[in-house]
Amino acid sequence: MGFATAIALAALTKGVAGLFWLPPLVFYTVWRRRLFWLLRRREVYVAMIAVIAVIASYYIAREQYNPGYWRAVSDNELGGRLLGTLDNHSHPWYWFIQNLYDRRFAPWLLALPFGLFMLGIQPRETLSHKLAWLVALLFVFHITIISTAKTKLVWYDAPVFPLASLVVGLGFGRAAEVLLRQQVTPWRRTCLVLLFIAALFFYPVQRIVDKLNYLHSLRFTDNNLQHGFQIKALREQVPQATKYTVFSDQNYEPTMTFYAIGARKDYGHDVTIKYRSEGYTLHVGELVLVCGESDRAFVQDRFETIPVLRENNCAALYLQAVKKPESEKLKEKKPKGAEKSKAAKEKKPKN
Repeated sequence: MGFATAIALAALTKGVAGLFWLPPLVFYTVWRRRLFWLLRRREVYVAMIAVIAVIASYYIAREQYNPGYWRAVSDNELGGRLLGTLDNHSHPWYWFIQNLYDRRFAPWLLALPFGLFMLGIQPRETLSHKLAWLVALLFVFHITIISTAKTKLVWYDAPVFPLASLVVGLGFGRAAEVLLRQQVTPWRRTCLVLLFIAALFFYPVQRIVDKLNYLHSLRFTDNNLQHGFQIKALREQVPQATKYTVFSDQNYEPTMTFYAIGARKDYGHDVTIKYRSEGYTLHVGELVLVCGESDRAFVQDRFETIPVLRENNCAALYLQAVKKPESEKLKEKKPKGAEKSKAAKEKKPKN
């Protein structure tokens, strides 16, 4: 019943993706010659009926409250992502494998075959041996499904990491056991263990430290991560400014949205969130927070602004007036004499 509960929760959380592992699990059951044993158990049918009832009840209820929900799920999950490209997320079939090798599971992807080998050479009926084959099956099936799908997003491969990490860890654990069984002096055994640990963890730990340092530096260089500093500075230096708009020239910026929601909750500010598609809804008298040259240029190309606060590469701009088009500016700059001269020429009689 625990397995049935997990399947139901996975389906309610991730929809079709929550059921990805059912086919390889069925195949593994057949391979282990346990299918007919399962089919003879009453609780299996009870669990199947319970899972189907829970999932069906949710979708039926949701369709009642939100007509068209099932159609949206069908278009998006049952065919949209697999057979078509959504939001331009198109990549070559080997994209997930390349990501695993380059950064997502590096350098442990190279150690995965070693871990499978160390577990696979265990006696056939041991838990380690069974785990190695099950993980290999799930890993290959999941990567195959997401690689053949037309829509590819970077987090689609996330479910394989825990199992792959478990195999790598257990594989190296088996290798360490073999190493410790060697008939050597305690001093040499200690040296071997230290060398083994250093060889295993030095490079990965170095990569983690480098990545953390890089991510920390982004807090001060990435414009998308500057809104938090800007809002905090506005609260401290211009405390009377409690109503403003945070603006991005992108169509979606979750980091900016996060800080705007935080300002509402923690500071009680009246914050409006606007994106490029809503840029023309900005109006005179509005206080707008922008980060980066592109955002600031978008606003200043359309409005006469008064800087209220500058913080790093961000600015709080008060929109004073709408900028006139260049054609109107040229008309205003044209000398009055030119208009009179033109009128005189028009009135001049023909010879």
